Amino acid sequence: MYCKLCLKKGKKNTMTAGCKSFKTSSLTRHEELTDHKHAIAEGELQANFNASLSKMFIEEDEAIMKAMKAVYWMASENLPMTKYESMMQLLKDLGVPIACLKVSERVDYESYYTANEILSAITKRIERSPFVTILADESTDIANKKKNDNACKNC
Repeated sequence: MYCKLCLKKGKKNTMTAGCKSFKTSSLTRHEELTDHKHAIAEGELQANFNASLSKMFIEEDEAIMKAMKAVYWMASENLPMTKYESMMQLLKDLGVPIACLKVSERVDYESYYTANEILSAITKRIERSPFVTILADESTDIANKKKNDNACKNC
């Protein structure tokens, strides 16, 4: 008999070498071995580790997306990136849930440096785009009359 779990985890015991005693007591003794218990615990620990790692990456992805949206909004409103940190502080003071922008002590998406890096990445992406969009809007005077090029011919 062999224990597949102990073999998979690289343990050295009677069930990995091949047990020739086909008794229930052999299985019971094997179940009580520290090696076998560690093999079981390793699987659970690995699953917990993978779940934690996945959660951390999801939180970091959410933080990056929020930071990117904030930088994009600031750029589209022609606001200076020097105001990024104060905007993040205002959002915190107002109770907006942006806690995931600070993923850990080392990973932080609330700084001016981060805002500039994100803006640089967005700008490079736009520069590589093969498309150009021009948005034109008609203007009106105070009387809300449309102005066009033909309006000045009577002057």
